Amino acid sequence: MNPHVATLPMLRRRIDVILSLILVAVLFGVATSLGFSALDSVRGYLPSATIASSPNLGFHLVHILMRNVPAATFLFSGLATAGLSSLVGIALIGSFAGATTAASGAAIGLASTLGSVAIYAPIEFAGFFLAGAAGILPTVRAALNQSLPQPSPYLSFHARYRGAFSVSLLLFLISLLILAVAAYAEAAVIVTRRG
Repeated sequence: MNPHVATLPMLRRRIDVILSLILVAVLFGVATSLGFSALDSVRGYLPSATIASSPNLGFHLVHILMRNVPAATFLFSGLATAGLSSLVGIALIGSFAGATTAASGAAIGLASTLGSVAIYAPIEFAGFFLAGAAGILPTVRAALNQSLPQPSPYLSFHARYRGAFSVSLLLFLISLLILAVAAYAEAAVIVTRRG
């Protein structure tokens, strides 16, 4: 049997996850661009950036996790709001990422800024994307009628929506793990630059 033929039904069953991730990534990209352009235009008026001076890795790790875990939880809250809070949250996080990149670029230069975050930002964004996708997945799945391998027109929207909860929770837990790895990498970068 051709392995590519066997993959097609599995991909079709996971199209809801793929579409959720694409939607979150596109919204994040647009919001990041808007946030960056909003602050990039006032580059000369921004104050210099400062980072907490503690050389302790644990201090920075806890601080970063205290910022990122609630943000991821807000993204996951789309489970209770038909995805609305997830979409708003990813737009806000994207805007913040773009604005802080512009601000840091104004303070230390864009190349230095991107070099500083290159180690952990892609990992952190992947964690946020998964948390956002987890929050909108039930809505996407219900809209696409993908709760069963054989879609059924007899299942209600609510039954299809609830059918995605376990996958959403799994994606959210994976996102927290990814964010913990990113937080460790970010804390290590901060301590290394301060040390």
